[in-house]
Formats: sequence, structure tokens, C-alpha cells
Amino acid sequence: MNEILLTEIQRINEREDKRELTEQMNKIQVRIKQWSTHTSVKIFDTGTDYPRVRTASSYTHLNKIMKDEGLNQFRFNVIFQ
Repeated sequence: MNEILLTEIQRINEREDKRELTEQMNKIQVRIKQWSTHTSVKIFDTGTDYPRVRTASSYTHLNKIMKDEGLNQFRFNVIFQ
């Protein structure tokens, strides 16, 4: 009985992992990297290996970029490097 229960739990976990992976794959990837003099925002939404790149020289400008691009929406996978 315990083995059947464990097998069913593993199947449920595998389905949840696959669903999370699919959701992440469908999201637009955004990479934000802080340099010593500026912040680079790479947006991979062009369908190619080359992203759109925006650069901010201050946190105020970074917040403006994030607001302009709508980076707080669910469709973006934002990664801070």
C-alpha cells in the first residue's frame, strides 16, 4: 500500500515539475546585471539568440526601464545576475 502511495506522489510531483518547466519556457527571459558603472537589461523576446539590450546609469533609470517594458508582469522570467 505504501509503495502505491509513493508511486502516485512521485507521478504528481513529476507532472508539477513538467508544468513549471513549461511555464518557464513560455516566459520571456530577462537578464539584469549590475556593473560597476551601469546596469544592463537584456530582453530575449526577438526570437533570435540576440537580445534587445537596454542600459541604465542609475536605479531611477532602471526602474523606468522596468516600468516601460512591463517587467513585473507574469510573462517575464527576470533573472538578476
